Amino acid sequence: MSVRQIVSGVVAQFREELTNLVESSLGEPMTPEGFVELVSGLKSTLAATGRLAFVELVMAQEEHGDFVEHAQRRHRFKQSSHKEWLTPFGLVRIDRRYFQPDDGGDGVAAIDLRCGMVDRYMTPDLEEATALASADLSPSATRELFGKVLVRAPSEKAIRWVVADMGRWAEDAWDDVEHRVAEEAPLPEGDTLVVSVAARGIRATRSSAKRSHPRVVLRRA
Repeated sequence: MSVRQIVSGVVAQFREELTNLVESSLGEPMTPEGFVELVSGLKSTLAATGRLAFVELVMAQEEHGDFVEHAQRRHRFKQSSHKEWLTPFGLVRIDRRYFQPDDGGDGVAAIDLRCGMVDRYMTPDLEEATALASADLSPSATRELFGKVLVRAPSEKAIRWVVADMGRWAEDAWDDVEHRVAEEAPLPEGDTLVVSVAARGIRATRSSAKRSHPRVVLRRA
């Protein structure tokens, strides 16, 4: 699909939905309740446009050939497989092409590799926001907060998955984390470094890190 086709389709949908919103908004005098509806309607309109543009731009990068090279192995196209991604604009469905080695083994979706979305449900920016929010809030409170600002908030299960995944990353990269902290933000003598774990603070020692899946968000006590 050409640039003109992508832009035309997205703009056409946006114009139609925005026109309906403006006509509805100007039909009656503004009230506090109507203002809330206006904000909600505008957010929904912009999010719908974002989802359409997101899908079109991602799918424009899909691999349409019969083969892809990955991990020094040749993978052949096997089937189409859809996947849902949670984005800042809401939930989208991506129809991916799945490739598998001729001699067997795990296959790949080329678009997942190109977008850095292998084994991911949320886009990286939402993952980061989830990790930051979870440093101080429980999964249920994080979901409630995101529900106020996003078109669709991640589920508590998805939030817990991000927390666990980042905890595993912190364990694997703990030496590097400690080195970076010492290098970029050394602690004055007598200060204690803590990490947030499920909205609780713990001392950032190696034993506690290995035991409790620390958040990557570090702060001084």
